[in-house]
Amino acid sequence: MLDRSPLIALTSVKPVEIQDRTIQMNIDHQLLFEPITKATTVLTKNNIADVLSDAFDLALAETPGPVHIGLPSDLAYEEVKSMKNKNVLQWRAIPNYRLILSCWNY
Repeated sequence: MLDRSPLIALTSVKPVEIQDRTIQMNIDHQLLFEPITKATTVLTKNNIADVLSDAFDLALAETPGPVHIGLPSDLAYEEVKSMKNKNVLQWRAIPNYRLILSCWNY
């Protein structure tokens, strides 16, 4: 059942300003992750709240699975839109202790 685990995969991608340039040893992470994830996307300064919220929702939705998000390396220097109205981390796993204990004696 490990292939049904919710997961957010974060990778660093080229800065937006040089996305179309050819760079030695560049990997297209979206193309790489597309066949093995439920979705793959790239953050921008205007979509952070929506992408993170949607990624968590999708990773946890039936059937749970991985979602990939590319983080442009220059995004840390950009001003972003407010995330005050987004509850990005609304999901919290609640352990099923009865199930955990039943596996203990398996």
